[in-house]
Amino acid sequence: MYTQHIVWSALLFTSWNSETHVCCRRCGVRFLIIALLTCVLFGWWGFPFGVFLTPAQIVRNVLGLLRMPDQSVPSPELVDRVKFQLARDLATKPSQALAD
Repeated sequence: MYTQHIVWSALLFTSWNSETHVCCRRCGVRFLIIALLTCVLFGWWGFPFGVFLTPAQIVRNVLGLLRMPDQSVPSPELVDRVKFQLARDLATKPSQALAD
């Protein structure tokens, strides 16, 4: 799982968010690089939040690129996501799950 952090700004408006992707390493690196470039190019233009949030999001993306997960084992985040999905599926379809 890869989390990209984005900020973009326009004068008095600043928007920031983080998105998590379940994908291969190559796609995860691509998501992080795109997020990093978006922050560098479009994050600074809002006052006052863009000036403060942009460096934080840039650092988070760089750390994500430097701390690539081990591909031989699932990450704790992926395990948690799968457990949550299974629990949600069982909660919404209990009779069908028992029949299988």
